[in-house]
Amino acid sequence: MFDDLIEANRRYRTEFPRFRGVAGVAAKGLAVLTCIDFTYRPAGHARAPRRRNAKIIRNAGARVTPDALRSLVLAANLLGVTRVCVVQHTECAMVGSTDEELRAADRSGAWCRRVGLGVPRE
Repeated sequence: MFDDLIEANRRYRTEFPRFRGVAGVAAKGLAVLTCIDFTYRPAGHARAPRRRNAKIIRNAGARVTPDALRSLVLAANLLGVTRVCVVQHTECAMVGSTDEELRAADRSGAWCRRVGLGVPRE
């Protein structure tokens, strides 16, 4: 089921030695909070940060949630982050939905069924 991921990891490991000795800090002091949507790639944008320049934090809708804030606080205190950019994208499925609607949809299992995961267990 995950053979493709295991193989990709093997290939990545062959490249990894060139990153040894590189600090885990954000070289440009930047953290980017963005959506989990695969169509937006911070590193693919013309002026976006290159690898090691920024810490990328993703969640559904690029929302500033308690978990995102926790990650940003840690990045600011431990990983050299001095500025934060929130980047949302067009046609995001999260846009136009209130937190209450999303919670209700999650309880009903509608989102899980939509992506083929079935209904969440109680």
